[in-house]
Amino acid sequence: MSKGTFSSASFFKPLYDSLQTEMAERFTLAAKESDAGRNAEKLSILHNEVLEEIHQLVDFCKTCKPQKKK
Repeated sequence: MSKGTFSSASFFKPLYDSLQTEMAERFTLAAKESDAGRNAEKLSILHNEVLEEIHQLVDFCKTCKPQKKK
């Protein structure tokens, strides 16, 4: 019996690792730029930049859920 293409989670590992690395780098940069969150003005600017990135994602929807299969 052979396994299908998506039967192993290791298929997604390279993408996951890449996203984790990017997140860690951005988190570190944000912490430095905002003095670990003590600079509220800079933190607000960074927050707004992230919101703008999210807004640019056409398929992003925080409240959307796919329809359940019947």
